[in-house]
Amino acid sequence: MPGSACVFEEPLTDLKAVRPADHTDDSDVFFGPFRLAPRRRLLIENGKRLRLGSRAFDILVALVDRAGQIVSKEELSALIWPNKVMDDANLRVHVAALRKALGDAREGSRYISSIVGRGYSFVLDVTRSEPPAEAASEPHHRLRPTLNRVIGQNAAIESISNRLRTRRLVTIVGPPGIGKTTLAVAVGETLTTFFDNEVRFVDLSSVSQARHVVTSVAAALDLSIHSENPLDDVLRCLADRRMLLFFDNCEHLIDNAASLAENIVRDASKVHVCATSREPLRVEGEWVHRMAPLPAPPEAGRLTVADAMRFPAMELFLERAVSTEDDFEILDSNVESIANICRKLEGIPLAIELVATRVDMFGVQELEKIAIDRSLNLSNLRRSAQPRHQTLYATLEWSYGILSAEEQTALRRLAIFREAFTIDAAESVIAFDMERGAVFSAVVSLAAKSLLSVDASGDEVRYRLLEMTRAFAFEKLAPTERRRLSQEHLNFFISFVKRAEADLAHMAAPDWVRAYGRCVGDVRSAIEWALSGQGDAGLGATLMAAASPLFFQLSLTEELRAGIEDALRSLGRRSADPRLELQLRNALSTAIYNLNGASEALAEATRKALELAESIGPGQHQLRPLYEAIRERYLAGDYEACMSLLERYGSLARGIRDPEKLFLHSRMISLALHLSGRQSEGRHHAEQIISSANKPARTGYEKLYQYDHGVIGRCHLAKILWVQGFHDQASRVANEAFDIARSTNSKLLICSALALAICPVSFWNHDLDLAKKSISELFECSLDNSTRYWRSWGVLFERAVSACEGRVEPALGQDQGLTIPQAEMQSTLHPSFVDSTAIARAENNPSIWNSAEVLRAAGENARATNSEAGLDKAERLFLKSLELAKAHEAKSWELRASISLANHWSGRGRRVEARTVLDKSFSRFTEGHSFGDVQAARTLLAQLS
Repeated sequence: MPGSACVFEEPLTDLKAVRPADHTDDSDVFFGPFRLAPRRRLLIENGKRLRLGSRAFDILVALVDRAGQIVSKEELSALIWPNKVMDDANLRVHVAALRKALGDAREGSRYISSIVGRGYSFVLDVTRSEPPAEAASEPHHRLRPTLNRVIGQNAAIESISNRLRTRRLVTIVGPPGIGKTTLAVAVGETLTTFFDNEVRFVDLSSVSQARHVVTSVAAALDLSIHSENPLDDVLRCLADRRMLLFFDNCEHLIDNAASLAENIVRDASKVHVCATSREPLRVEGEWVHRMAPLPAPPEAGRLTVADAMRFPAMELFLERAVSTEDDFEILDSNVESIANICRKLEGIPLAIELVATRVDMFGVQELEKIAIDRSLNLSNLRRSAQPRHQTLYATLEWSYGILSAEEQTALRRLAIFREAFTIDAAESVIAFDMERGAVFSAVVSLAAKSLLSVDASGDEVRYRLLEMTRAFAFEKLAPTERRRLSQEHLNFFISFVKRAEADLAHMAAPDWVRAYGRCVGDVRSAIEWALSGQGDAGLGATLMAAASPLFFQLSLTEELRAGIEDALRSLGRRSADPRLELQLRNALSTAIYNLNGASEALAEATRKALELAESIGPGQHQLRPLYEAIRERYLAGDYEACMSLLERYGSLARGIRDPEKLFLHSRMISLALHLSGRQSEGRHHAEQIISSANKPARTGYEKLYQYDHGVIGRCHLAKILWVQGFHDQASRVANEAFDIARSTNSKLLICSALALAICPVSFWNHDLDLAKKSISELFECSLDNSTRYWRSWGVLFERAVSACEGRVEPALGQDQGLTIPQAEMQSTLHPSFVDSTAIARAENNPSIWNSAEVLRAAGENARATNSEAGLDKAERLFLKSLELAKAHEAKSWELRASISLANHWSGRGRRVEARTVLDKSFSRFTEGHSFGDVQAARTLLAQLS
C-alpha cells in the first residue's frame, strides 16, 4: 500500500510542533487526490472543496505536518481541547470522521494509521509546493452536511444529474438503507454550478404533520410566510427563480409532497425538484430513478482480491471495517466470506455497514455464519415487508441483539430525537437512570458500529439516527419508558429554547440560526407530544411560548401562529398561569402582524393581550402588549389612539428606567407625531435618537422583532425635514440611513431605508432617476427577504413613476393589500392617486400629516376640469390646503399649495395676489433650491413679475 514503508518515530514531545496555529509553512500539501492548504483552512479533492469540521481539520494538519511520525493521543487531545481533560473516545470520533472524509482504505489507499497504545500517524508520502493562484470556491448551497463517501453510484449520479438538467421532476426511489439521501446530496453537489449555487435541501424526516410540509420548504427558502395559505407564498417566491429543490424522505407524507412538487413544477417554470422516497410521487412529468443494491461478486468461480475490489459492496465493507479495526485487509483467505456476506445482505449499504463495523468483535468467518444463519431469522421478521426491507430489519435486529445492555438502552432512547443531537443533549435526555459517562461511551460506540451517523463538519460533533434505524429503535421503547423519555425530551428543549432566547441578545442572527435552528424538528415534536393529551399541556404551552423567536427567525410564521393557537386552546378558558398566556398572546400578535398586517384578527389579538396584561396588574409586562397594540393602531391609521397608547408606554418605560424601552418610545412617538401633523415635536424625538452617543444594549426580543433605531430614526427624520422645507438636509439624512443600513448587510434595514426614506424624498424632490434606481434596489433586496410587505412598497413607487411619466395609473386600495400609512404615502406621489377615499380621510382627519397635500392635489384635479364649478372648488381646496400646511408647520406642503393657488389666481387675472401668496411661502426657504418645487416656485415668481 502507498506509504506503508514509512518508519515510525517516537511520539512528539513538543506540543507546539503539532499545533496548527503555529504552522509557519505557507506551502500547500499534496497527497493522493488531495490538496491541503493549512493557512486557508482548505481540503480539496480533485478541485472540489470538502467539508471538514474545524477539529478534524486541525488533526489532519497536525498529522500531515509530521507525516511518518507518531503523534500521541494526549498531544492531539490537548490540541483540540486545550486546558481540558477529555476521554479518548472524543478523539476517536474526530479521527473516524476524518478517515471517512478521506476515504481511508478506499481503492487500497491508507492515510491514517492507529498505533495501539501510542497514537496516530499519517502514513502516506506527501509533497509540498506554493499555493496555486486559484482557490476552491466555498459552496453556497444548502445541502445536508455529510462526510459519507458515495460508493458505487458514479453512473447513477451522472444519470440523475443529466436528467435534472433537462427534466423538472426526478424521484430517487429505493428501500430503506439503500443510500437515497447520500445519492441525492452527491447529485446536488454535482449540480451546484449548473444552478448557480441555488440548491436547497428539505429534510422531511423530522416533519410529522402534513401542515408543516410547505412551511418546511419555506424555511429552506428563507421565506417569511405572510398569508394563511403558505403554498401561495412559496409559489410566488419561486415564480421567477432558477433553483434545484430536494425533498428528502417523502414516504410518510407522500401525498402532500407529491402535491407540492406538482404545484411547483406547474407554477415555477425554472425550478427543478428532486425527491427521495420509498415509492414514486406518481405525478405528471415525474422521472423515476430506482436505486439498485450495491453490486457484490457473484457466487460462480474462484474469486481473487483484485476481482472482488471491483465491486462496490466489497469496497464499502472494507472502508467501514477499517474504521473499527485499523489493520483490517481483504485477503485471499477471507475474500470469499466477505463476498458471501455482501450477497446475503443483498447489497444494502446500511446493512453492510452495520455488519462490517463488527468485524473487530466477531471476525469475518463468524460474521459470515451469522449472515447465513437463522439467527437473522429473515423468514419470520416482517413477513408483510418487501424482501430487502426484511433483510435490513433483520440486520438491525441482529445488531441490536449483540449490543451491551447500556448500548441497547441508549439506542432505544436516542430514537426520541428527530434531528441531529449533541452529546450534551443525549446525556440530558436519556440519562435519567444512567450515568452520564455511560451515555457518552454508548453514543461513541453506537457511532463506531454505524448505528449512528456522525456529522463532524462543525465545531461540535453531532449524531443522528437514520430514519429506518430511528423507527426500528423507537418500536423497542416500552410505553412507560416512552412517556418518561418524552417528558425528559420536553424538559430539555424548554431549557434549550430559553437559552437560545438569552443568546439572541449577543449573537449575530446567522450564527444564532446555525446554532439553534437545526433543532426545530425536536422542538416541534416535543410541543406536539405535550399538547396531544399524553403530556403536560402547561409545559407544552411554555415551550411554544419560549420557542416563538426560533420559529419566527426561521420564517415559520404560519406554523408559529397555528402552534400558539393550539397552545392557547390546550390551556382552556382560565389559564393557571396568566403570564404564560400573556407570552403566548404577545407572540400571536407578532405572528398575525407579520402574516396578515392590518386585520380584524390582529385587532382582536392585541386587544386580548393588552386586557390580560392589565388584569395581571401594573408593571413592565404591559410594555410588549402596548407595543403590539401601537403597531396595530398604526397600521389602522388611528394615530390618536397611537398617541394615547404611547403615553402609557412612555410612563412605564420611565418608571422602570429602561434605556432601550425609552429609545423605542422616542422612535415610535417621533413617527406618531409626524403622522399626526406635529412635525416639530416629531423632529425633536427623532433627533434625540440619532444624536445619542450611548445606544443601549438590545435584548434578544428587540433584535429579533424591531429594527435598528439609528436607521429607522433617520427614516422618520428625513421625511419630517422634507415636509418642514429642509430638502437638502432631508436628502442627506435619507442617504445616511441607507448607508448605515447597507453597512449592516441587513436586507430588512436596506429595504426600510429605501422604502421609508430614499424613495419618498426622491419623489418629492422630483428626482425620478434616483427614484427608479432606488425602486430597482428595493425589488432586488426584497426578493431574498421574502416579505410581501417591502415588495408592496416597490409596487406602489413603481406605479408612481408611471404616473409621473404620463401613464395613467389608478390608486391602489386596501382591498389590494395596501395599509393606510402606505395609502397616505401614495396620495403624496401624484395627484392621480388622490381618490374619494383619500379626500374623505383628509377632510375627516385634517390633523394627519398629508391632509394639506391631499386637498391640494384634489384641487388640481378639480381645476383640470376647467369648469366654473371645478375652478371654484379648486380655489376652496387650495386655500384649505394652505391653511392646514401652516398649522402643521409643513413648509413644503405650503409651498405646493401656494404654487397651485398662484397658478389658479394668475389664470383668473389676479396676478398681484398670486405673486404675494407665492413670495411669502418661497421667501421662507433657505435650502433645496436645486429641487423641483423650489425651482418651480422661482420660475413662476419670475413669470408673475
